[in-house]
Amino acid sequence: MIVRGLLSLIERSFNDHTKEEILDIDGSQFLESVGLGRSISSQRTNGFSNAINKIQTELLD
Repeated sequence: MIVRGLLSLIERSFNDHTKEEILDIDGSQFLESVGLGRSISSQRTNGFSNAINKIQTELLD
């Protein structure tokens, strides 16, 4: 449930941004900016950052 919510947060946040804006996003800073940086475990934070990195990698292909 938490993972689904975090992925939904990414989707909703990235929806109105350009490719270049998405490529400039830092996953850990993103969590801090929405107030979740210290609210979730380090494993979830790493997973969240990895999901953002995967999206960014796909945008580069």
